[in-house]
Amino acid sequence: MKKNHQQNHFLDYFAFLILAVVLAGFVYGGLTINKLNKANQKLAQTQDQLEEKIGNLESKLIDSQNQLVDLNDRLDQNDKKLSYYRKLALDTQAELAKTKEESIANTITNAIQTVTKKVYVEKKNTDSTLTIEGLGSYKVTVTSGDNAFTILKKASDQYGLKISYDTFSFGVFVTEIGGIKPVGNQYWAFYYNGKYSQVGASDQKVSAGDTIYWRLESF
Repeated sequence: MKKNHQQNHFLDYFAFLILAVVLAGFVYGGLTINKLNKANQKLAQTQDQLEEKIGNLESKLIDSQNQLVDLNDRLDQNDKKLSYYRKLALDTQAELAKTKEESIANTITNAIQTVTKKVYVEKKNTDSTLTIEGLGSYKVTVTSGDNAFTILKKASDQYGLKISYDTFSFGVFVTEIGGIKPVGNQYWAFYYNGKYSQVGASDQKVSAGDTIYWRLESF
């Protein structure tokens, strides 16, 4: 009887141990599952955070790509503008050079024309025209104090015209011009600026631009 009681007590104790082990297993298992659940939740949160960060990075990458495309477009526009302004600068420079050349050419032309006019005027203002009937016309430079006779003498020296004359108290009397001598009642008369001179050749003052015309006439 005592032996049976001990066996029963052992069985109860063994059953208690088994129950304790089972309970401990449940408790440990519950704790492990709880840890796993927490770990899974933390992992899910981390994954969500990573996905959010990846999404933000992708969004920023798309924005950066769009900005890069926009920047390339602006660079292309700036290159086109730069090419345009370069061409404009070259055209402007060429136009300025052309204008400068034209200005220089015009200045030179005007200077030449001015000098030419000046020379022409000076020449015109310093020459007189001497015409001798039967011989031709000659240009003779007029200086201060010249008269119709001195002009004739200058032409004689300059063009090789032989002249002869007589000197009287009232002046000179021309008797030969260029080898031509008056015959009979002829004489060498001269016209001053188209009009018959009323004074002798040595008394007729001559200025630049005047004309003197000698011809044979009769008394």
